Amino acid sequence: MLIYMYLSSIILCLLYILLSPQSPQLTQSPRDTTTMVSIMRDQTPGCYVNAVSELFAEKIQLGEFFKRCLAHFGPAEQRVHHLPDDGLASDFVRPLMWHGKRFGPMASAIKICETDPLIASFPGEKLEPFFSACASGQADMASLRSGSPTVSAADADRLLTLPLFRQAMFFTALNTGNPSLAIKIADEKPLDSPPPPENWLLGGHVKLFYYPDEQQEKMPLRVWAAALRNKWTPVDKMLLFDAARGENSEESIDLLDAIVKVDPNFLVAEDWFQKTSLEFAIQSGTPQVLQHLWKLYKVPEAERLKDDLLIVSAEGNNTGGLTMLGWLLDQGLDVNYRRVTESDEEVPYSGDPRDTAERWYVHNQRPLSRRKTALHAATAMKNAEAVRYLLSRGANVDAQDGLGQTARFIAERDGNAEIVKVIDEFVKGTRL
Repeated sequence: MLIYMYLSSIILCLLYILLSPQSPQLTQSPRDTTTMVSIMRDQTPGCYVNAVSELFAEKIQLGEFFKRCLAHFGPAEQRVHHLPDDGLASDFVRPLMWHGKRFGPMASAIKICETDPLIASFPGEKLEPFFSACASGQADMASLRSGSPTVSAADADRLLTLPLFRQAMFFTALNTGNPSLAIKIADEKPLDSPPPPENWLLGGHVKLFYYPDEQQEKMPLRVWAAALRNKWTPVDKMLLFDAARGENSEESIDLLDAIVKVDPNFLVAEDWFQKTSLEFAIQSGTPQVLQHLWKLYKVPEAERLKDDLLIVSAEGNNTGGLTMLGWLLDQGLDVNYRRVTESDEEVPYSGDPRDTAERWYVHNQRPLSRRKTALHAATAMKNAEAVRYLLSRGANVDAQDGLGQTARFIAERDGNAEIVKVIDEFVKGTRL
């Protein structure tokens, strides 16, 4: 019976997945799936996937990587051919994008250049110096134009006006540690129009760059700002939220201003954008970004600084966050403010066994009250740094939340010996 129920559940889940509407960008036909499998299984020496794999494993150098990828260019009879490599670029991008950390997007951008007849007609040995110069770490736009002694100045200038070649240069610079050059490439002579979304990595495939996994690296905010200014990428809520929680205030403000420039109404496109972006800024951003968002959202002075912001800030960090906490306290917020809410009742500890039993019952249902101070919030987040800092700024170690719990009780209950020690040492130091 259990086996039957288990199999039935699996079948129902599969039916749900197959019949549920999906985003057009993420929908895959059987042909797409077959193509992805064939691409990733093909490790023919010299193919794109093999080049990425070996570069990621440090079996080859960057120059050899470019040589292998660009061997697919030039007159048809001279090109290197591999079965999956000869497939459509649009089929190739998605599986390759996530392959080999930052080298996958770089290889994808080179692969997409095959769809431009002019770029594809250049033999790989003529294009290789451009990529080597771009990856040198010393390049600027002038050196890129003169990057290949085998290509005339006119042809070099022409190549750099082609959207797909500029895209390949952009990802080469970005993924070989030169984001400043990537920005210059994006800002150089605005393109008349980007290519179709399926060939534009920051267009149709942009969401793959919003959610990098442990094998990929996030694009710097200043690079996103340049891409946005030049319409290389659409405005998206993820850019807004990433800017709000950015640790580099200059880059965050640059991106926020780019969003407003491209679409003045985007910040208020959805009612929840303002609340969410402000919370992100308070929890993991900087005071400068928070102030800039207040300005962009035209938040009245009287509504900006609320004591509850201190708790919101403490709720968002399991480590650090002291800069924002300190700034808020310096603005006059009450370190011992306890949130006002009707979500739970006061359940003070009285010592009576029946009260204790009831208190434990409620605690098991709702282990942390919303009626709490910043000290309770930092303790629940296991943020010992913030606990120590708040205590140094006058937090009441004996304050109770809505369930009658002190910060020490919460730390001990959660088995957080570090915070228990911080609190005990503070108490000992103040009560000697």
